[in-house]
Amino acid sequence: MAGESVGSYNVTAGVFSAPSGNYSAPTFTGSPTLTITPAALTATIANQSIVYGNNDPAVGTITPVVTGLVSTGPITTWNGSVAAINDSALTSSVTSLARVAGESVGSYNVTAGVFSAPSGNYSAPTFTGSPTLTITPAPTVSVSIIGTPTKVYGSSDPLPSGASVGIAGAVNAGVSDWNGNVTLINDTVPAKLAASVTGLTRVAGENVGTYNYTGGTVALSGGSATNYAGGNVIVGGAQLDITQASLTIAANDASRSFGVSNPPFTASYSGFAFGETPVVLTGSINFATPATIVSPVGVYPIIPSGQSSSNYAITYVNGALSVLTPGAGGGLSVNVPVPTQAAALQTLGVKSYAELWSDCVGGGKASSGGGVAGGAQLSCDAGGSRRTEIPQSGGL
Repeated sequence: MAGESVGSYNVTAGVFSAPSGNYSAPTFTGSPTLTITPAALTATIANQSIVYGNNDPAVGTITPVVTGLVSTGPITTWNGSVAAINDSALTSSVTSLARVAGESVGSYNVTAGVFSAPSGNYSAPTFTGSPTLTITPAPTVSVSIIGTPTKVYGSSDPLPSGASVGIAGAVNAGVSDWNGNVTLINDTVPAKLAASVTGLTRVAGENVGTYNYTGGTVALSGGSATNYAGGNVIVGGAQLDITQASLTIAANDASRSFGVSNPPFTASYSGFAFGETPVVLTGSINFATPATIVSPVGVYPIIPSGQSSSNYAITYVNGALSVLTPGAGGGLSVNVPVPTQAAALQTLGVKSYAELWSDCVGGGKASSGGGVAGGAQLSCDAGGSRRTEIPQSGGL
């Protein structure tokens, strides 16, 4: 019976030689068979890869590499016919695989595989080789800056590591492997994946205002950090706010004696950044005080004002003007215009202007105590002013 496929074939005839001259050649008898058994095959798979956080590849998508398919000829049979067999086009499929367990980035050996027989003439291939499954890092996660960092004019930008960040793209899924296991991966918790900004770039500028971030670098940490290709800073609408620095303008204390004009006032500045000076301020420094030339002995405020800046929040501090009692020794001479002298002398507790003027005789000096309270001496001069000499004992 003709045939080359696996199966059992009856032997239908046979021709034998005579054992000796005493015998005829034997005639064929019986029902012997020729059995063709399946050919043995081996199979393996190419190395496979997945990205971290994904299932192992579906076995149905993997084409095995089969070794042992018959591709030969001619084949001589008992019938004398010659046949050629070429099974090189036959294929097998993977029905299951097993590998070393693990879901982190790395290479894992494939330890077993089950394959379908390419046809009835073959046994199912046995697994061979040393293929691997490689788990590659997940794509770069996106790290965004949360909130609006701030700094004070004249200070350094905030340290990038101190920026609050949010992470997008961390794996949070259950993944299945060829072994039939399902592993839950949750990298959204800080212990598994955290990020810190290591560098930031922004629009240039140091004046008070808002500056957009333009990029940055990030470092990942946590138990799953090595399973990711890295982090990419997504600046979005993140900005740096530069706020005003505090600047204090303090009027310097000053003093003068009673009856003398106020001295020029000055101020001290504290809080300038970048080595700046008052020239960067808008406006001129002004001073006000309630003290006048006739103000009594005492302390009066020196009130500064008049300057501003967009980069500084200015605080003004008043100074003190001390109007002093005339100093000891020889008396103090003051020249006071006639229209104001009466008021000044009355402030000293002496007589009225009219009474004092009547004490002047022909421009001479009035005698001590001659109508001038407190022992002040009064004289008249040709210029229309009076000269008042006030001893220390003048009652102040």
